[in-house]
Amino acid sequence: MCKAYVVLDGTLLRIDRIAADRPYYSGKHKRHGMNVQVLADPAGRLL
Repeated sequence: MCKAYVVLDGTLLRIDRIAADRPYYSGKHKRHGMNVQVLADPAGRLL
């Protein structure tokens, strides 16, 4: 029996923004940034 799966990983990339740009503010990290997510196979290759 062969099981197939993918790996989902994400991180917050810090960006320079002013306080008026609230959509780019992360309350968890207490800084401005963009959320980047990646899907990879078990060998680490991007899908």
